[in-house]
Amino acid sequence: MEKHWAKNISLQLYTPNLLETQHFYSVVLGINCDALSDIHVVFSLHSTTFIFTTKPNFVINYPYYINFEVFELDKLWEAIRLKVDIISPITDTRDGVFREFLIHDNNGYYLRFFEPNNSKQLSLNFYNQSLSQYLID
Repeated sequence: MEKHWAKNISLQLYTPNLLETQHFYSVVLGINCDALSDIHVVFSLHSTTFIFTTKPNFVINYPYYINFEVFELDKLWEAIRLKVDIISPITDTRDGVFREFLIHDNNGYYLRFFEPNNSKQLSLNFYNQSLSQYLID
C-alpha cells in the first residue's frame, strides 16, 4: 500500500443544534461553512471535512477529540479564550514536543489546538549522544 493513500479525511459528528454549531465553527473559530441544511452542516479546512448531523449513528461513552495543528497558538488563544468553554489553557504536552490548549465546542466535543514547541525539542545530537553510551565498540 502506498504511504499516502488517502485523498482527504472527513469526520461525521452528531449535534443537537445545527445553528449553534454553525455559529461556533464559523464565527468563533473562523472556519468557513460549506453547506447548511435541515439535517447537517459542513465545514472544510484544507483537505479535512467536518460534517455535523442531527442524525446520530451510534452512542459512545467517551468524548471525541478534534485536533487542529495551528500556526500561531498564542494568537489564536487570545482571539477565542473569552468566547469558549476552556478545558485546559496553553500548556506543554508531557513530552514537551507540543504546546496545546483544549476547549469544548458547543456540542461538548474536545477541540485540541497545538503547535510544535520549538523551545523544547531535542536535537539529533542529543539522541546520538544518548545512544552512544549503549553502543559497544
